[in-house]
Amino acid sequence: MPLFIVTDHQEAELSGDIVALPDLRARLAEFILGGRSSIEIPASEPAEPTASQWALSSVRFVLASGPAKVLTQASMLEIQGSRDNLQRFSTFLGFDDPQVGAHHHFEHVPGNAYVAQDSL
Repeated sequence: MPLFIVTDHQEAELSGDIVALPDLRARLAEFILGGRSSIEIPASEPAEPTASQWALSSVRFVLASGPAKVLTQASMLEIQGSRDNLQRFSTFLGFDDPQVGAHHHFEHVPGNAYVAQDSL
């Protein structure tokens, strides 16, 4: 179940197959309900970034106050936010009818208080 993470520091891509993304969503849900303050999940194998991107080694979820924020920290993708906003983020990991190339864009839009304005 491949999980790939790449970035160009202006946006990030978290991708995987029909097993990896639901598994990541389930692990995030378990984390949200648990008592830990963060969880780090490694990428399952190296990504093949384009010439303007580079691969990240893991994704870390961090409980924090406020809206969800996606950023890079060293060689990892970090997603932080309140429990409610991490739960909202998790919906972007699900697909009702998964097909090759299906994707979601998690980004701030004016008036959306659930995603930080400075999020990738």
